[in-house]
Order: sequence, then C-alpha cells, then structure tokens
Amino acid sequence: MANLKNNSQLLYQQAVAQFDKAKTAFENGSIKTDTSLIKSVFQSFQDFFVSMGQPLMQLRLAPIDGPPWSDDYNNMMDELQSDLQIMFQEADILSKALYADFNYNQVQHSILDNQFTQIADKLKDLELLTTNAASNGRITFHRNDFVNQDKIDFDRIVGSPAHIENGAVTLQQKSATNVAEDAQVAIVIGNKTYDQFIIGSDSNGFPGNTHEVTVSPGSSLTEADYTYAFVGQKNSHANYGAVLDGNANTWFEYELVNIRDIDKQKVAKNLGFDYQVSGNQTLSWAKDPADGVLRLHMQVVLPEAKQINKVNVNLYTPPNYGAKPAIIRDVLISDGQNAPKSVLSASKKDEDTTFIFTPQNAKVISILFEQPAKYYTDIGHIYYEQKMQVEDGTAYVFDSLTKKTDAAEQPRINGPVIGLQDLGVNVKISDASVDANYPLRGSDQDQIAMDDVIYNLTRTINNENIDVGVERFEGWRYCIGVRDIEIWSCEYEQSAEIVSEPYYFDKPLEKITLSVDEDIPAPFYADDPSQKYKWIKYFVSIDDGSTWHPITPLERQPFVSGGEPAPPKIYTVQQVSKSSQATASDGYLESEYPVYSLRIRILFQRPEEESA
Repeated sequence: MANLKNNSQLLYQQAVAQFDKAKTAFENGSIKTDTSLIKSVFQSFQDFFVSMGQPLMQLRLAPIDGPPWSDDYNNMMDELQSDLQIMFQEADILSKALYADFNYNQVQHSILDNQFTQIADKLKDLELLTTNAASNGRITFHRNDFVNQDKIDFDRIVGSPAHIENGAVTLQQKSATNVAEDAQVAIVIGNKTYDQFIIGSDSNGFPGNTHEVTVSPGSSLTEADYTYAFVGQKNSHANYGAVLDGNANTWFEYELVNIRDIDKQKVAKNLGFDYQVSGNQTLSWAKDPADGVLRLHMQVVLPEAKQINKVNVNLYTPPNYGAKPAIIRDVLISDGQNAPKSVLSASKKDEDTTFIFTPQNAKVISILFEQPAKYYTDIGHIYYEQKMQVEDGTAYVFDSLTKKTDAAEQPRINGPVIGLQDLGVNVKISDASVDANYPLRGSDQDQIAMDDVIYNLTRTINNENIDVGVERFEGWRYCIGVRDIEIWSCEYEQSAEIVSEPYYFDKPLEKITLSVDEDIPAPFYADDPSQKYKWIKYFVSIDDGSTWHPITPLERQPFVSGGEPAPPKIYTVQQVSKSSQATASDGYLESEYPVYSLRIRILFQRPEEESA
C-alpha cells in the first residue's frame, strides 16, 4: 500500500521568505561587508526557527504620541504580502493534495470492500464446512452466492458468459435506457396529523442542509473571534429535483438536526427553533425522529407507463466523521392503475443500491429510505437581540468591541424565521385550514442558497435597535443524501451460460441435489405455465465437464418443461467395474471410479419476442 505524501510547502516557503530578506538587503546595498552578510544570514536562521509555522508579519503599532513610521508600515505590508502569497500557494497545494488523497481513499475503499466481500464469501464456505463436520461428512454442501467470479470457469464457457452483479446472474445487457430523464419527482409525506404539515409516517424530516455550519477564525487583529458560515450558504441541496439530473456533482439532502436541551433553554431562550408555516403556525426543526429513524419517501412519476427492470440509486454521504449512507428500505412500482408492489428480493441487504427485477409496466416508482445513524456536527442558530440602550456612546462602542456586554442587557427576542416555502415546500392556505406538501419537480429546478434565504429574512427587520446574529451549538444531524435515481429499461442478449470451477469432496459422492434462488419473468410463461422453467436449465457433471446431466432444483414445482418430463431432482451416483456396464437410468449416474468432484453448468435463455 502506497504512503500518502505530505505536500505542504509552508515551512519551505517561510524559510525562503526569511532568506530573501538577507538577499534583498545585500542586493540593494544595505549590507556592505561579508561580516554583515553572515550576520544577516544567521539572523534569518534564527527568525525562521523562532517563528516556524507562524505569520511572517510582525505587528508594529503606531506611537501613541506621534505619527506612524513609514518604514514600519511598508515592512508590515511586505510581510503581509509574503504571508498572503504563502497562504494562497499552500491552499492550492493542500487542495490538490486533498483531491489526490480523496481519490486514493476511494480506490482503497473499493479494494477493502472487495476484500470484505471475498472474506464474507469464504466465511459462508466455512459455515458450510462446519455443517458438513456436524453431519460426520454424510451431507456436504457447496455454495455460490455470485458476489464475485472466483468460482466461475470462463475457459469452459462455450457461448456468451452470463452477467454477474451484486449477487445476481442475468443475461448480458444489450442496451439500456434511463426512462427517468423526463420524469418528475416528489416527496410523499404519508400519514400525518393536522399540525405536523410535512412530518408524516413516510417522510419525517426537512429538505436541505440548512442548519450545519463551519467555524473559521475571524478577521479581528485584537482578539480571537470566530465567524460561522452555513454549509449550505451557496447551495443548501434542498432541491429534490436534482436526483433526476444525472449529474454526480449535484445531490439532494434530507435532514433532522438537534442540540442539547440545556443550550436551547439557557442560551437561546427556546427562541428561533421553528420553521414558519403560515401566520402563527410553526413547525419545530430541532428534534430527533420519534423512533430514532429518519425516513424519506421519494416518488418518481414517468410521463407515461413504460416497462422497466432495473432501479439504481447513487447515494451521497456527508464528509463528516460518523456519517453513514442511507438504507434503501423498499422499492415499490405501480402502473398508475393498480396498487404499488415491492420488487425487492428476500435476500436484499442494507447496502444494496442497485435492484434488478422482473420487467414491470411502471408509471410511478416509490423509493423508501431510512437513516438510523446520526453524526455530531456544529449546528447554526439565527438569533435576535434587543440592542442595549446607553447614554454614554463611548462606553457602548467599547463594550461592543470587546464583547463585554452582559446578556441580560441585550435580551433575546422573537424575530422572523425561515418559512417552509423557502425550502421548496408548497403551502396552501384556505379559510378553514393550512396544508403543506411537496410539488412534483423536474431536474431543471434552481438550487436554494441559504445566503439568499437569510438575506430575505433580515430584510424584513426595519428596527435599528435589533441585532441579528448566528451562533454555534454542538449538535447532531441525521442525513439522507441522494445523488441520482436512475430508472432503467434494459434489453438483454438472447442466451448466456456459466460453468463452475470443480467443487471437491473428501468422500466419494453418493447423491447430488441442487438448491437455487431464481426469478423468471412472469411474461415468459404467462400464456403457458408449463413453459416457466425452460428458460433456465441446470446441469451437473461428474467427469470434469465431458458429460452434462440435466438436473431440476429442489425448489421447482413438478411442471413439465415444453411437454418433456422434468429432469430428476436427485441423482444417485453408482460405481461400476467397467464403462460397458453403465446403463442409462433416470436419476442414476454411473462411473468406473469414485467421484470426488462436481461441476455445475447453467444455461439462460429468453423468448425472442420479449425485449426486456
């Protein structure tokens, strides 16, 4: 594994700047002797090691009883220029290093993920070996979950190899069309009470990253103050239409945030933790999900019903420590006329984001997300204070600059809060009620910036005696992030096959059975149920592939395939002294030698008239 390099040039550039002073002084004639030059070089050494990692600029204050010296001012400006040049160069180096390190991390993550999958696959083999030992070797299991291609012998495949992805084996994909490009998407709230507006059983959070802040040192030269900037100041990622734009650089976030109750009460006075719905009706944004799980139901509506057989979701995970990707709990499909049905298999795992299923006529696709994990972060809070009224203006200015004003003298007051409309929510007001929902949106909607939201908020304040500020609290955040939702209509090749590597056994084989988890599209046998099992055929070989014998999986119903009797579900292996003594008998395999290995072959086909 390669080591990550520290490309920082900060100390080198500071050393160069120190020695440039001596060089400049020598070149302009300020240093006239060798002794002075050596002394200046050693002074540069000393200055570098004393101020290593600190700004080069030295603060030179003007005399109290006299004007500032021009040399002091010019030297300060030169040092400040050097600091800025070093900072900009360092920022550029660090940004490139972060980009390279991020890509390196992604590659390593992919490698580790593949290694984890392989280890998990081997662990399942060990579990089977444990079962084999428990049965004293009488029953021996071998398995292939198709999480990788390690157990496939591609050299023995005669036709087109099948496609293996995420534990599923299918025909090779011939073409694919993302039918969601012209679609629209909305958020389904689910069952709710009249005063919860957009908090329901299916979706119980708020769109965007509207509360997380970053902290940076302030610009004051006299004290270490701080400034807070909302992470979503330029783009809050509240536009859920972004999930349909096919752009990996855009995404949608859905959140719930909270802070400690003592901070709400003691510091913020329980003010400013609501969204405005209409008038005096508000909705609290600082809370945990009722059952500890953030939920989101996104519904994609196609312009017209189309046949689809694959859904892919690209998730977004915040770059914070402890943040985790959301879980796709279910995918439901409806043709717009009938009730939606789940297309997920029973073997679906929490980390799955790609789902291949039987072709479905789809108009509405619902994707249900869950996020049980929170991560700790800085939460910003907009507050309003009544300015302190003083007769002595000088004292007020001094107190303001030094931040010694007592909180009791500037009490917290109510002020305007962010409205649900600012988050892209549609609020309907009638004489009898107020309702809120998420309208259908396409991929061409504008992004929502927190800078614009706060600017519009503060414009409503026309009282010069009210201060507006942003403060930081330690808090936590639940987040569901979605980059893209892709709805695919895929066409597959006419046929494919796979051949396994040999499975070896410690004792001679006596009987052979096969168990599979298969999904055959219903349209393949809609007109004739007896044709259901003709599209996937299984074979076993006890002579390393020289002869293949058809076998029926244990799970299959006793239908005949294409008018022919189904192959046996159990083979009995018998040893004969000579090959000439072998007789063709249904359910029996005969060999001159004890059989210690077995190969599996699977043939896949589809009807010619079916395009998906």
